[in-house]
Amino acid sequence: MLSYPRIATVFMLLSLVATSAIAQQPCAGTFSSEIDRYRCLLRARLAAPDANQKASIDALLDRRYKQKVVPFVLDLTGFSSKTRARGSAHAMMGVLEVWDLLYPLATSNNGVVLKDEGDTFYASFPDVPKAITAALAMQDAVSTLNRSIARTHGNAAMRYCTSIGVGYGDIHVIATEDAFGEQVNAAYDAGESQASDNEILLTKAAKDAISGITLSGVSGVTERNLGPYSLWLVNRTTPTICTSVN
Repeated sequence: MLSYPRIATVFMLLSLVATSAIAQQPCAGTFSSEIDRYRCLLRARLAAPDANQKASIDALLDRRYKQKVVPFVLDLTGFSSKTRARGSAHAMMGVLEVWDLLYPLATSNNGVVLKDEGDTFYASFPDVPKAITAALAMQDAVSTLNRSIARTHGNAAMRYCTSIGVGYGDIHVIATEDAFGEQVNAAYDAGESQASDNEILLTKAAKDAISGITLSGVSGVTERNLGPYSLWLVNRTTPTICTSVN
């Protein structure tokens, strides 16, 4: 039979082993959402005392979250004019009406809608052709909605247009909640800042991913040189027209 001091020693050793295991696997507990676990891991990396532990958490983040996918960012123009004309609540109702049209077009092309922020939504797709197919369908759906709005209101300022950015590469995908990475940032810049009404812009990585591939509804891509980098405009075989006043 073990004496009390020996039992105490065994418990102490077991406690040290458990503590060590937890240290090697930070944020292993239960979280209300995967994004909370991701933030926990980022904070653990920030607090890690040395480069080896930081590298270990980096590897854990990659094992858990890294995927090679297509980040997709769609900005809905026309939101500002609706807000000025009718107020925020009416404008957001209009945005939700559009999201109800577009989200099924993402999922039907194997996309995952990650989140929406005001008049912008984020999705991921398994490959660039599916993302472009979804983008074309979304443009068509919004064009149809615009024709309905025109018949009802006859006011171009109340219509919508889309501007879409598409990237491709290794990013961190946080379940169905969010995504982070260089290509997410590039897709956001393309869709939110660089694309004009009714344009789909590809990053170089996305453009290279469709090299030699024929896509239905697409006649080609055109480089848009922005100085320090380029984006590529997807040329539709049958252009759609939208009118948006911001």
